[in-house]
Amino acid sequence: MCIRDRPSDALPANNAVVMVAQSIARALGLPTPLVFFDDTVDGGVQTSLEPAPCLMVGRRVAANPADPNVRDTLGRALFRLATGGDAVHQHTTDEQLVTLVLALCHATGQNVDHLLAIDRFRDAFDPALANALAANLPAEESLEDLVDFARAFASNGDRFHPSRLRAGFTAGQDRAGAASAGDPRPALAIGLAEGPLVRVRALISYLVSDDHLNLRRALGYHLGDAS
Repeated sequence: MCIRDRPSDALPANNAVVMVAQSIARALGLPTPLVFFDDTVDGGVQTSLEPAPCLMVGRRVAANPADPNVRDTLGRALFRLATGGDAVHQHTTDEQLVTLVLALCHATGQNVDHLLAIDRFRDAFDPALANALAANLPAEESLEDLVDFARAFASNGDRFHPSRLRAGFTAGQDRAGAASAGDPRPALAIGLAEGPLVRVRALISYLVSDDHLNLRRALGYHLGDAS
């Protein structure tokens, strides 16, 4: 059972899985989350924004956070958490993704009327969901980090498609997992199992990039440790 009614229910800062998760988050440039233990789950990590941005780890993850496969799982979860959590990554329809992106764009002060004039956006857009999102978003001045992205989206959003966003989410998780594990084999195994092949090719290109090698150094991995 995972008790997370209050932040105080989280695992303590000196817990091994908490220390690993937070060190990975800092190296990836992501916020450090609370970590809760779910003793009803064996493996895997779930993410949530309630009661605060957090991870919920199962028994195997909590027991051996130094294992490369577990670190890969933690890195993927941290990426999901930083980009909306499991609610966005795993429980949204294409229509809800369109509405979410347009609502975020509008919340930063961008005009999206020209996008809503496009049939596929107008048909997918859910005004009730957009209003609910707007009611729960922080004030515009708190969304400064999103302004440049929202402005670019408002200018080029006619090319947006949810499937491309989902592919970007997948690529981001692959990269975060590989960098976090310090061993590309778990990420490559997942990519080969789930496909398509272009996903694996993109991951291999990332693995030999300066971005990946610099992250490995930030996490303290020796470049000769894994190949």
